[in-house]
Amino acid sequence: MTLTGFVQHRGLIPIAVRLCESADGVVDVTNHLAADADADADADNMEGTPEP
Repeated sequence: MTLTGFVQHRGLIPIAVRLCESADGVVDVTNHLAADADADADADNMEGTPEP
């Protein structure tokens, strides 16, 4: 199985890979997923920022 495309956050990539690896009949998973840079930048900027 080959995974391609974009996810909203880089932390989702290993989750998607592990989920696919655990599916019945899957022998190998090739990961070509990438994180959406804009979504990750927004999330990084919001971490530790207090709510107004």
